[in-house]
Amino acid sequence: MVKDRFPDFIILAGLKDTKNDNVDFEANADSATTLLPQKNRNSYEIDEFLHQMFVCNMNCDILRSLIETMKEKNNEILIRSGVEKDLTAELNACYKDFKDLFAKCHQEKTNLDPVLEKAKASTRATLIDRIQCLHINWYHRTLVALTTEFYNEQMQYEKKCSSKIKNFLKHSGRVVDEDEIDETIKTGKLYELTERYIMGTKDKEMLYEDVQARHKDIVKLENSVAQIQELCLDIFLLVDSQQELVDNIESNVSNAAEHAGKADELVKETIKLRASGRKKMIIICIVVLILIIILFGILKAMFCFYLPVCS
Repeated sequence: MVKDRFPDFIILAGLKDTKNDNVDFEANADSATTLLPQKNRNSYEIDEFLHQMFVCNMNCDILRSLIETMKEKNNEILIRSGVEKDLTAELNACYKDFKDLFAKCHQEKTNLDPVLEKAKASTRATLIDRIQCLHINWYHRTLVALTTEFYNEQMQYEKKCSSKIKNFLKHSGRVVDEDEIDETIKTGKLYELTERYIMGTKDKEMLYEDVQARHKDIVKLENSVAQIQELCLDIFLLVDSQQELVDNIESNVSNAAEHAGKADELVKETIKLRASGRKKMIIICIVVLILIIILFGILKAMFCFYLPVCS
């Protein structure tokens, strides 16, 4: 059955004088402890202790945020192809802040250990003693959990980073023992170890990009040559078709010249025929006229012969 704690909080708040009121806080039946009421001391001690634990809680939150920041930085380093000095410096600064703050929290825990031992050793534990025990134990567990999380993250990052370095050095053709890799990771000199190979890789990448750019230029040049070849072929076909047209024109001109020569000959013959025709017409006219005169003479002679009118 749950015990009634309401009188304890009344005593803690100073609302009731409890010089004779004692409450049992032990769950075991073998030991029984009672609350030692001290009104003024209780209020001051609990306020000071809660403020101290509030600061410790804030420090734990800061440590937790630093661990999350470390995880982000570690993942960013593992994702990137190369290691940058700025990112490594930020990660080292985060490590330093975590170690400094954790040392401060550890010192705070060391200062709280006597309070915890005193509360545990007391045969008559007060409410403040039990509150202090609960908070101090929570603080100890939180620090242990943060330490474990930090250690696991460091081991996981070291393992992934070591695997990445081995793969990189394997592709680069260099063999490095694990001790040197571990020392490099611990000292944070990863950039110095891989800088030469990264620069060589960058030179190869630049050479590859240069070759690729030249290849693109050659492809463009080949395309231009192909276009020029197609243009020359079109011009050749056009000239070929125009040559046929020129041949046709030349043939027509030759035929026209022949027809013109024949026409000239025909005109000349026509002129000759026309001149000879006129001569023939004149001769015919003269012959006809002579025939008419002869016929007229014959007719006149016959007329005069049969009709003696002429005499």
